[in-house]
Amino acid sequence: MLRLPRTAPPPPGAGLTKLADPKRVLLGWVLFIVAVAVALALSWPYGVGAKVRVLHRGFVASGYLRAAEARAHAAPVQRDQALAALRRATELAPDDPTIAHTAAQLYMELRAYPEAAQWLGRRRPAAPPPDAGMTDPEELLTRVSLAQSLMMTGRKTEGERLLDQVQAEVYAARKSNLMPDPLFALALNNLAYVDALGKRNLPEALQMATGAVQLQPTQAAYVDSLGWVEYQLGHYLDAAFHLEQAVRLHAPEESAEMYYHLGAAYARLGRKADARWALNRSLELDPSYAEAADELRILSQDLPRPSLAWQEPGLAASPILHREV
Repeated sequence: MLRLPRTAPPPPGAGLTKLADPKRVLLGWVLFIVAVAVALALSWPYGVGAKVRVLHRGFVASGYLRAAEARAHAAPVQRDQALAALRRATELAPDDPTIAHTAAQLYMELRAYPEAAQWLGRRRPAAPPPDAGMTDPEELLTRVSLAQSLMMTGRKTEGERLLDQVQAEVYAARKSNLMPDPLFALALNNLAYVDALGKRNLPEALQMATGAVQLQPTQAAYVDSLGWVEYQLGHYLDAAFHLEQAVRLHAPEESAEMYYHLGAAYARLGRKADARWALNRSLELDPSYAEAADELRILSQDLPRPSLAWQEPGLAASPILHREV
């Protein structure tokens, strides 16, 4: 690059520089501010005030939403505080699409299924016509979540109908080569897990969960779903195997739901000490996890093995019968 020699700037021209009068400058600014204030006051009834209020409410709602996310993802989960902040956010900005989307997801995570159904229903897309091609992935997964929330709130027929509809769309899209492996695995996993929660179509759910794991074998959530389907089928040994693997794959993060699943499988196998450990860990991560607390309560109510005090004197007690389980 050609470099030119530096030259000194020309000297300023002769003459005096006129300075502005400070009082006149101050008076000008005062008049400008007064004019702006008058203009805002005159236009306020015509929508400016409403827009300002909407912006303010949206800003405050975003703050509540961030607080809800932080409490929902804290360790341990602060469920009541998260729900209170989330409800305030949706109350302040019910028509904000970003807040509505995040709120629906958080209500699902917090197992607040009636509110999840409400917000997912507002975002519910219509089923595409048969020749419409590939369904938008986000809309498809939204309908699976909506089906789950409907089933968990007692609207089982409606939820099952929606779930069957989505499943048909998924297989049709896959058959037409419109659904890549990662999305197909995600759809299979979500469909299988909701079936397991509803204890319906379990053999088919097992096929879907197995297919998801075959496509993405290191996804902890998919392995957990497979284990939970096995659990619902009564295959407790296979369930424990997959659920242990899911916990290991999810490390170093920990999931209260995964530990609950694992504890339930241990309990059905009679591994009570392991079950208590897993269920207690689930409650440490999420003290509001009612299913884990119920399972732990059932374990604590189990009667001890019968005493051998009734046996004839001198008969040694079997150490196997008294082994802690």
